[in-house]
Amino acid sequence: MTHEQLNSKNQVTMETMDEPVFLNPVELENSTKNTRYLYERIWRESTLCVMHGPREVDKTDLAIDIALDIIKNNRGKVLYVSADGSLAKWTARKANFGKLSGLGGFLTYSARFNDAEDERDFSEIVFQAVRTAHKHRIKTVIISSINRIAAMSKGRYSRVANVMKELALMQMRYGLSILVIADTKTKRSANVLFDYAESDIDMNPPKPEKKPRKASAKKDATEANDSSVE
Repeated sequence: MTHEQLNSKNQVTMETMDEPVFLNPVELENSTKNTRYLYERIWRESTLCVMHGPREVDKTDLAIDIALDIIKNNRGKVLYVSADGSLAKWTARKANFGKLSGLGGFLTYSARFNDAEDERDFSEIVFQAVRTAHKHRIKTVIISSINRIAAMSKGRYSRVANVMKELALMQMRYGLSILVIADTKTKRSANVLFDYAESDIDMNPPKPEKKPRKASAKKDATEANDSSVE
């Protein structure tokens, strides 16, 4: 292929690419009115949300409640990708027996290697599940947990931020609604995730109220001496 032919091919490709769509104020307002929320007024449809909190705080209960609410309100199927075994632990609890029965819209996938010859990176197993969900027109995906994915992956995806970035790009590319579960010690430690998420569900326990400080014994003694001098 000559240089001129290559330039011509590139020009055609650029001209046939989708052009950006600009909205006037009325169109923008109408698009906002049609916004649907998947959880309270926090997680909007077709966006990425992160649910974060300490490891000891159970997040699976709320994540599954959100999934069931989406299904019961006829907003499509939900795929729950478990990379940390949290879903198996949840279903093993006696109190949860039968809770998912009859809900054909709730689909699960336990991220794992196919066999000893499977040389994929662990992160790719999760990403493939998301791509497959899009292929089968599943619009909502819950992923637990991003910490486990990074811990079990190699190279650039051994960092939580890079895994989160890839999921954010997939969300934008496929128009999915993605809820990512993350174990974080404090809200500050979750800041690295917020750059890639439109919203967050804070599972950190409330901080105890500070009690008023008591006057020190030394200060009390000083005040007593001052009053005796008077």
